[in-house]
Amino acid sequence: MPFGVFFSAGRHFCAYHVRFRDISRGGLRVVLPSSLETHAAESRRQFAECFNLAWAQQLKNKDIPEGGSKAVCLVRPQPDERRDVLLHDCVKKFTDSLLDLLTPDETTRSHVAHASAGQELLYLGPDENITPTDIDWVVARAKARGYPMAAAFMSSKPREGINHKEFGVTSEGVAIFLDSGLRAIGISPRNQPWSLKLTGGPDGDVAGNMIKIMHREYGDNVRVVGISDGSATVEDPLGISMPELLRLVEQSAPLSALSPAVLSPHGVLTLADTPEGFARRNTMHSRVVADAFVPAGGRPATINSSNWREMLLPDGSPNTKLIVEGANLFLTAEARQALFDATKLPVVKDSSANKCGVCCSSLEIVASMVLSADEFVKIKPRYVEEVLEKLRSLARLEAELLFSEARKQPDESLPELSVRISKAILRVRDALGVLMDTFDETQKQRLWPLTRELLPPVLFENYAQRLPERLPWNYTKSMIAAGLASRMVYREGLSYTEGLAEGRLAEFALTYLKQEQHVRALAAQVVASGVPHARDVEALLLRGGIRAAAEHPHGVDHAQ
Repeated sequence: MPFGVFFSAGRHFCAYHVRFRDISRGGLRVVLPSSLETHAAESRRQFAECFNLAWAQQLKNKDIPEGGSKAVCLVRPQPDERRDVLLHDCVKKFTDSLLDLLTPDETTRSHVAHASAGQELLYLGPDENITPTDIDWVVARAKARGYPMAAAFMSSKPREGINHKEFGVTSEGVAIFLDSGLRAIGISPRNQPWSLKLTGGPDGDVAGNMIKIMHREYGDNVRVVGISDGSATVEDPLGISMPELLRLVEQSAPLSALSPAVLSPHGVLTLADTPEGFARRNTMHSRVVADAFVPAGGRPATINSSNWREMLLPDGSPNTKLIVEGANLFLTAEARQALFDATKLPVVKDSSANKCGVCCSSLEIVASMVLSADEFVKIKPRYVEEVLEKLRSLARLEAELLFSEARKQPDESLPELSVRISKAILRVRDALGVLMDTFDETQKQRLWPLTRELLPPVLFENYAQRLPERLPWNYTKSMIAAGLASRMVYREGLSYTEGLAEGRLAEFALTYLKQEQHVRALAAQVVASGVPHARDVEALLLRGGIRAAAEHPHGVDHAQ
């Protein structure tokens, strides 16, 4: 059940915002269909799409303080208006309708029936059809209308934010899940040739950055044998020229700008400007055979319960050995499960595979709450590098747990395991959050130092005194609870954390937190002692010592 739903209807648009926690973040997506007929079809599924995206966001946001949310603004086509003008106008109107309900201005609030007694905090991010101009306007509008911490109202700001496309934050995580998945199916991607197909163009965020990362990490070992975007599809079983793909990425050009001369005799570029070309573009993912498939663009439910069999070869095997969902909801839940039941095809679900985008936005929100625009710009290069390191670490931890659990439970699909991981983390996080709400000021102050390992170090080096003043307790509490819950589940696994009784979950999590600090101190002392195999002892302590200490805290205290 969602925590809250906003509905807004205005000139040329209708929009929903769905959130699953009081403090939530998620993207704003604007959909402008090409015709009134398509608009009618999109309208019928708009709320379901928004709800499903928000729930996927809730599962994805397990590692961060904010719950999951999503906004979908459906625009009615206007033949006499320029597309970009119409889109921007509807973004402005929808933003104002949200701020009407969120503003602390008493004059405005007096016109709101059943206004919330407390301040509601929403954090938006850019999604489909949101431009840097839109982002700047939304933040400026929030500030003009008195929204608290207006700079945090929308992430991925061009100057004082972390632009997802510029820094490839989502793709960095997708690439780590892809790497782990390839190894899990017996492909060593750095040591042998392998093939890849993608949806999404070189001018897009996730697909464009995946091309760059694949070249950076695997060089000539990886062959992109199929790729499609809104303009065209390119297919070549011998591999599409990587320099040519990188040229398109650098120029932010679509696939239609690819030079056919770089293709092998077996390669083909097909523009999507004819019915035949449109059909080939829309079926590239189901026709081209590759070791791995990364949907990095495309509409939700492209692969669904009615067409999943198109992903099978004549012998019944899948046309790919692994799918890693860089795009949200490219496969429906029914399609994922059907492919697993029929072929055991591993599909890394979107809420795991592309979670680094939301984790990055959360860390941008923290910076926006603490720093001025100029202060952020001053430390931005280092801040971004430290954020990227945290993102890769979070992706690696979950990928290792996901494929480890898959080896233990081969009859359960990766999407089912992914949902279980998210729910296990959210369960621990929520229980710990409820307990922390009972803390007095002294107890809260003792917890504050724990935020140090959750935030980029540069914040503490330059602004340590300011952090507790600028970050609200509710946000800090959620940050600490989310950080501990994810560490606990990633370290101890599903069967252990799911088996913890509801009645003792919060107290055990708090004990686990205390013993984690104690065991880390012991491990540091072992390393500092210089004894033989100190690093091995440190790893064993950190791997199993925390759980043992939490289960027998009195024995540990006595030993001290």
